[in-house]
Amino acid sequence: MEPSILIVGGLVVVVIIVIAVILMRGGKKAAADSAPAAPSSGRPAARLNWLVGLSGPAEGKTFHIGSRTVSIGRLVGSFVQLTEDEQVSRNHCQIGTEGGSLIIRDAESNTGTFVNGERITRHILKDGDQIRIGQSVFEYRHRGDFETNDGLGRKDASMRAVKPTLMGSQKSLQTMVFEALEEYNGDRQKAAESLSLPLEVFERILEDNKKSI
Repeated sequence: MEPSILIVGGLVVVVIIVIAVILMRGGKKAAADSAPAAPSSGRPAARLNWLVGLSGPAEGKTFHIGSRTVSIGRLVGSFVQLTEDEQVSRNHCQIGTEGGSLIIRDAESNTGTFVNGERITRHILKDGDQIRIGQSVFEYRHRGDFETNDGLGRKDASMRAVKPTLMGSQKSLQTMVFEALEEYNGDRQKAAESLSLPLEVFERILEDNKKSI
């Protein structure tokens, strides 16, 4: 047999093999594309560090702490704001991460911060711990997939967010406002900031006092 015929025959075989490989790969890709996608649960992935309201004004609410440092109290800037409870201080306590753990610290509140029934100044939270702040009881969850983060909701800037704690100092809020105004030489903005008050609330207290004179 002539060499030229052998060469042509060999080329034909190679072409056939290449075509077969291409067809096989195409078939596998089509099968993969037509395969049904894995079912989705439709729920968000579990995230770390939640507070779940069990009772009191916070009942039914969920707060995602994550790795941030947050405050709990009645002030407008509180991540967990509890204005309905006059036993809660304006800045009651703080929660934040430290060395890989979540720590809760009491902020010298008037009525105290309690974990599992004991009053604390600082406590490393463990999954399932129950925290009592005023009339509200929370449970700490290390992981959760709750759909709502109430810490991002609208805050209450009314008078009840800034008035003194029910069981705290007897000094009136009006007295504190006028003392701050005097300390900052009449600068209402700085005086309001010193009390963690929105300026409009600070000015409303001044106006209410004028009307009562």
